[in-house]
Amino acid sequence: MNCSSKKVCYSSPEEVREALLQARSKYRNGPVSFYKCEFCGAFHLTSKGNLDESVLSDENIKRIERESEARTWEERFKKK
Repeated sequence: MNCSSKKVCYSSPEEVREALLQARSKYRNGPVSFYKCEFCGAFHLTSKGNLDESVLSDENIKRIERESEARTWEERFKKK
């Protein structure tokens, strides 16, 4: 899938929601939600608007913290 916006295209709400959680764990901020593009019909991440409710669940907050900490340690070990 390609979009004139040049944004990454996701084919389903589940796929883009997973990408949102991955981005939040990697960058600790950044994209806050997603939307369905009126031009290409795919889903895109966005940093505008309110934080998506799926990110706010206790389970996903713990997951983001756990994955973020794991990335921090991976980066520390790579530098040595």
